[in-house]
Amino acid sequence: MSTNATACSYQVRVFSSRAIGSGRKLGRRLLVAAADLCQLAGFVAADNGRYAEAKRLHATGMRAAHAGGDTESAANNLSSIAYIEANVGDPRRAVLLLKTARAVIPSSWVRIPRPPQNTSSRLAPSFPRPHP
Repeated sequence: MSTNATACSYQVRVFSSRAIGSGRKLGRRLLVAAADLCQLAGFVAADNGRYAEAKRLHATGMRAAHAGGDTESAANNLSSIAYIEANVGDPRRAVLLLKTARAVIPSSWVRIPRPPQNTSSRLAPSFPRPHP
């Protein structure tokens, strides 16, 4: 495991342990902060061609966001894994992951002005293109 993935996993463990002793609201905020950190580190890893590390970072971020009660962040981390799968992995798995992410997001549409578009744009490349 690379330094970034190790550091992110360590931060999630630290934030999780602090969340237990910090009170419910602060603990959730710490976990969501850790999820955001993992997502950013995942973007950097993917941009540098370290796809397995990026998927691990996004998965860690998804778990932290879920533990912090932020379903949008968890779904966004999951859609990032799907994006990687669509480009360098199994497109069928990407479709399954994106459908899972989209199944979670509608419940949170009430809190945001418009539905997130990232899952739709990430789903398109995973479907086979018609031949001319």
